[in-house]
Amino acid sequence: GSIQKTVYLPEAHNDFIMSVVGEETGFLGITVVMVLFALFFYRCYRVVLGQRNLRDRLTAYGLTLVIALSFLLNMAVILGNVPPKGIAMPFISYGGSSLLANMICAGLLLNYSRTVRE
Repeated sequence: GSIQKTVYLPEAHNDFIMSVVGEETGFLGITVVMVLFALFFYRCYRVVLGQRNLRDRLTAYGLTLVIALSFLLNMAVILGNVPPKGIAMPFISYGGSSLLANMICAGLLLNYSRTVRE
């Protein structure tokens, strides 16, 4: 029932998926997505700080940064702060290569979470 995705948005299923989520689910839907990403990034932060080896810490930080920057840039495009760059929303946007890269990053972060010092 969205009007934006059929008339105004050029790539509603991949680059502008959050604007469609916002239109169809409202403030509550956007808030749920933002809270889920915040929890994911908090967990990634804990994985980064829990690594003993500097190489593992920097690798986990880089993997987190890949996902976080694509999230932040996509949200900036949706808000109109930056021009569209073609960066997909992690884990939500349609597209095989972006989803594959995000899943690889998440899988490596899960592997690093097994070696977190308590």
